[in-house]
Amino acid sequence: MQSGTVTAVGTNSVGITTSAGAKTYAVDSGSDIDKNGEAKLSDLKAGDAVHFAVRPGTSTIAVLHAGDEAKDGPGAGRHHGPCPFRPVGPGSGPGSAPRPTATPSTNA
Repeated sequence: MQSGTVTAVGTNSVGITTSAGAKTYAVDSGSDIDKNGEAKLSDLKAGDAVHFAVRPGTSTIAVLHAGDEAKDGPGAGRHHGPCPFRPVGPGSGPGSAPRPTATPSTNA
């Protein structure tokens, strides 16, 4: 995920400044936009701090989070599936037990 600041919001695009510079990203119906919960592109404002990721090989937003990310969680029933940037698999979901760690042998 990248971090940046919204500089402009269009009808199908969003301008974001990151440490690498300013860039305009496309937004389409598959882009997941959250701002304090599920949101629309028009809910974003210049100056909003964001975390985002683009689809591989494109400049189209895959996910963009602004505001309180705790309100964006799947527990609120707002997401369209698992976040593609969180680990998935055994031992990585909510309520998973911690993975065991090796401890040195103390045989004396």
